[in-house]
Amino acid sequence: MQRLVFHTVLAAGLIQSLAGCIISSDDDDDVVVHGNHGSGDPGAGILWFPDWVCPPDAETITFFVTPVGETSAFEDTYDCDDPRPDALAYDAGDYDVEALPEGSIGPFVSQTDDTLGGNDGDLIEDISFVFTDTGGFFDIAWTIEGEDAATACADGDTVSVVGTLDGVATPYIDDNIPCTDGAAFVPLGPDGWPIGDWVLDIALVDADGNAISEPDPIVTTIDYADQQATLDTTDFLLKL
Repeated sequence: MQRLVFHTVLAAGLIQSLAGCIISSDDDDDVVVHGNHGSGDPGAGILWFPDWVCPPDAETITFFVTPVGETSAFEDTYDCDDPRPDALAYDAGDYDVEALPEGSIGPFVSQTDDTLGGNDGDLIEDISFVFTDTGGFFDIAWTIEGEDAATACADGDTVSVVGTLDGVATPYIDDNIPCTDGAAFVPLGPDGWPIGDWVLDIALVDADGNAISEPDPIVTTIDYADQQATLDTTDFLLKL
C-alpha cells in the first residue's frame, strides 16, 4: 500500500554543548538513545524532538525510524496528548521516518518523511507530523474481468475514482491512476475525502479518456479523520 507522504524542511543547528550534555547520557529520563553514538564520544549523534498533531480519534502515535539502506527500525510510542515528548537521539546519518497513529476506532493512515538526518551534534527541529482532522483515505484494488491488472491492462489505460458525497452536488475526482498498478492509495488531497457517506464510481479509462468498464457504483463511508478505508477489489467488466 502506498503511504501518504509529507516532506518537511530540515533545519539543523550545530549545538555541541547541548549534544554533549544530553546525547552522551543513557540514564537521562528525557532522552531515548538509539545506536552507539560514536562509541561514547560526548559530541556524537543527532537529537530530534518528535512533534505531532494526531487525528482526533487516535490514542497513540508510534515513530518508526529506519537508517537509510537498512530494514530494522527504531520504534518509539507516545500518547497522542503527551505534552512534552522525550528527545530521540541517533547516530549521525540519514533516516526514514514513519509516523503511525493508532486507536480502538480503527486503522489510520501513516505519514512518512525522509529528511531526518545530520552530522554529530546536530539538533533536528523542523520535522513535524500533522494529521488531517476532516477526512479519510481510500485503498482500492482491481482486476480486469478476473485477470491480473499487470497483464490485462491495455497500454495507456488508467483508473478514475469519482466520488459523490451525500448532500453535495459536485463530485470529487481522483484520476489518472496507472491501470497496471492493480491497487492504489487514493488520497484526493492532503485532507483526504471528507467524512460522510459516499457513492464511488471506480472506472477503467482508455488512452483516449473514455470509460470502458461497466458502471458498478460502490456505497461506502468515511467515518473518522485519517481513516484508512480499504475497499473490496473491483473487477472491471468491459463494455461490449
